Amino acid sequence: MGRVTVIPDLRRHGIARALTQVRLDWIWGQDKSTWYIVNPANQASIDLHHQWGFTEVASAEKFHTTTFTGGVGLLMRAKRPEKDQQTRFSVALLRLSPAL
Repeated sequence: MGRVTVIPDLRRHGIARALTQVRLDWIWGQDKSTWYIVNPANQASIDLHHQWGFTEVASAEKFHTTTFTGGVGLLMRAKRPEKDQQTRFSVALLRLSPAL
C-alpha cells in the first residue's frame, strides 16, 4: 500500500482510517494478503495499521527503491479477515467517521 498523508489541520478525524479501509477492502477483494512499508519512527501509521492486523515481517535499510530516514524500514503484512470481521471493520469505520 502506498502513502496516505492527511494535512495537519484535518488529522484525528478518521480520514486516514477511512481511506485505508477503502483501499484494504479493494485489495482484499483481489488477494488474501496486504503489505506496506513504514519508517519505524512513524508510530501513528504503525498504530493505525495494527487495527487491521498488520504485523512486522522484516526490517531492512531498503525495500525495492524505498530507503528510510534513520536507515531502517519495516515491512508489514495483514491477512484478509473473515467476511463477517471485514464487515464489522467497515461498520465501525462509518460510526467513527460521520463527516465522511
